[in-house]
Amino acid sequence: IVFGDWSSDVCSSDLSLGLRQNLSTLGAPDARTSPSAVWTGEEMIIFGGRYAESSLGSGNSYDPGSDTWTAIPDSPARGYHSAIWTGSAMVVWGGYDGTGTGEITNSGARYYPGTSSWTTMTTSGAPSARAHHTGVWTGESMIVWGGCGYLSPGIDEDECPGPQLNTGGIYSFNEVDPNDPGSWTATSDTGSPSERYRHSAIWTGDEMIIWGGAQCAGSVP
Repeated sequence: IVFGDWSSDVCSSDLSLGLRQNLSTLGAPDARTSPSAVWTGEEMIIFGGRYAESSLGSGNSYDPGSDTWTAIPDSPARGYHSAIWTGSAMVVWGGYDGTGTGEITNSGARYYPGTSSWTTMTTSGAPSARAHHTGVWTGESMIVWGGCGYLSPGIDEDECPGPQLNTGGIYSFNEVDPNDPGSWTATSDTGSPSERYRHSAIWTGDEMIIWGGAQCAGSVP
């Protein structure tokens, strides 16, 4: 399922049949770039993103079985953030939190589709504010890593930001208690890759693998 860019058009692809299908846009989110998307096992949840140099705090869930969209409650605006699915909640963290550029945050929230509610995450011990980072879910905790912090408002997001980061944090919470704000511990610096943003990260079941990305001098091999 594909959504986003300067459009609210939606399409899906059936890889077994090689078919592409346009999906309903009735009730779809407004057009935006860089929204996050997670799959719950039953529906796709779109949240945040950027439009006209502003971050957005709106989102919608999409049910492919019925080809319908449902709005979710608003949360603080985010763009270039990370979002992962835990099995019961969508965890949104970091990114731009306002209008213009340079306004980044180290706060986040968890969204529970079952109750259509948000829980604010603790910032105690959280990594420094950043955007263009990655987040993965280990089955027990979320790891965020890398990204960049902008030095001041007004820096063009397409220009070289600073500083780039090679730090991260591990966020854990009680999954049966939606009111638990959770806790953070720092990732180890031992053997850490060089600073980067707009990189990729995956969880293998045992470890997180980081690859590529960008630095002020160019792309990271």
